[in-house]
Amino acid sequence: YKGTSKRLFSGKLLAIVASTYEPGDMEITVSSSGMETQSLKISSIPCSYPEGLSNTLFENKSSDPKKEIPVRKIELVSLDGNRLDQNKRSVTVKAILHPENTSYQDVEWRVTDDSGYDSIIADVEANGKTAVLTAKTDGKVRLRCAARNGRNYISMYSQLEFEISGFGEANLDPYSFISGSQYNYCSRELGIGIERGVTTPIDGAETVIGFKNINFGDFGSDEITIPIFSPDQEVFPIEIWEGIPGEPGSELLDTVIYTKGSIWNTYQEQAYKLRKRISGIKTISFALRKRINIKGFSFKKIDKAYEKICVKDCSRIYGDTYRITEDAVEDIGNNVSIEFDDMDFTDTGTDRLLICASSNNANNTIHIRFSDGLNTVGHIAEFPCSPEYTVREFSIEPVTGKQKLTFIFLPGSRINFKWFKFLRS
Repeated sequence: YKGTSKRLFSGKLLAIVASTYEPGDMEITVSSSGMETQSLKISSIPCSYPEGLSNTLFENKSSDPKKEIPVRKIELVSLDGNRLDQNKRSVTVKAILHPENTSYQDVEWRVTDDSGYDSIIADVEANGKTAVLTAKTDGKVRLRCAARNGRNYISMYSQLEFEISGFGEANLDPYSFISGSQYNYCSRELGIGIERGVTTPIDGAETVIGFKNINFGDFGSDEITIPIFSPDQEVFPIEIWEGIPGEPGSELLDTVIYTKGSIWNTYQEQAYKLRKRISGIKTISFALRKRINIKGFSFKKIDKAYEKICVKDCSRIYGDTYRITEDAVEDIGNNVSIEFDDMDFTDTGTDRLLICASSNNANNTIHIRFSDGLNTVGHIAEFPCSPEYTVREFSIEPVTGKQKLTFIFLPGSRINFKWFKFLRS
């Protein structure tokens, strides 16, 4: 399976000839190593130029020829075809440079979607002029191989299209930038925005843009940043929805106001704190009634391990006796375990813990267990009688890195547990 090269500029050579103001015949010669030299003869006619303007400003100057052989074509070959599935998760693709003796042997590889944005459904592992494409989720991707030809920018590239099936749908990462061109729902036809964004229609009627399968994780986030280009200085609202407006289960998260005004053809970022933290795999939609360019959006990744965490928002809970209320887990009794995944204490670590709880028992022993997958470390917190919800601080041995946290309550416990928070060392 072979791909063909694409140049980022026209294949035709554009030359600007700067003659003097003296008439006569000229010959233009174009040559390059490995190619046939071509010439073109033209004539200049007499003309006048404004007084005081030197004709030497427009005279062509000779320069030393550049002794290089540029890449003129990149041929991509996949011997295993262009379809990947559970039986063929990876394919190897080779880049053949033409001419073979080009002065520039370095190439760069990327996996993109149809819009040229980095794709999340496959990975590429490059080794010089060979690359291995590995499927992650279902969809279509383009494997690109580019050459710079000694410049500080891509001068040409070649690409192959691949189709992936049998792995399930791809989830978008809200903590990396999600391009506007990655939308998979729109209530009306959208235009192509600058820098792979999208443009809403000009008539001012409501437009809904939806992004499905966004994986916020079990803790989630409530802070979004949106880069916007508005053609005028007008202040306007943006409705941010969980789900698609009008569909069952959809919810208006917030109506935020864009106030940055306009800088021509320039995106300006504005951050918003939403009324609700979003977690799990969700659809996020934007409802607008104004023509604007949206480059995309991203959410702030919350440092879960050091946040105030409501106990009822645990990863899982099991045991003999407990009751989940609106803002707590109450009547915790015999053999109850409450687990929290993805607690990353980083290299900073923690050595103190705040617990908000209440109990009529004279004392409640809370076992606190950390597991990094290889080692398990336990601590004990003794929570005394507190009929009303009370916050108490406990010292623990320092904990760092990624951990699974478990609170364990043994027989004889009777406690209501509302929230906890780790403090940085």
